[in-house]
Amino acid sequence: MGSNPIEITKSSLFYFYINLIIEKSKNLKKISNKINREQVKKMYIDNIKQTNISKHFNCSKSTISDIIKELNINKEYKIDEFEVEKLYNSGMKTIDISKKLNLNKNSTYSIVRKFKTK
Repeated sequence: MGSNPIEITKSSLFYFYINLIIEKSKNLKKISNKINREQVKKMYIDNIKQTNISKHFNCSKSTISDIIKELNINKEYKIDEFEVEKLYNSGMKTIDISKKLNLNKNSTYSIVRKFKTK
């Protein structure tokens, strides 16, 4: 069995596919550079959801998320924390605030938690 030079082992097949995946992932990064980052930033700041931005650019949501992280776009641009606090203090539930302000519920919870610990 060991005398066949063309014998394929599980480990050699594994490394073949690992290298193939690495090479393909390098190409993906090159493709994502073609997305207009300023346009992504403007859309994101204008409260367009990442899912809708990704559909606009015909890419994955994770690509848009990576661009947003890369540009270090701060959520403060999007969320009026004072308005969240005002609505919460008026007796509105966090989930209702999220719906009213079109915010992600986890973001709203984080903001409420932040000013409750002040």
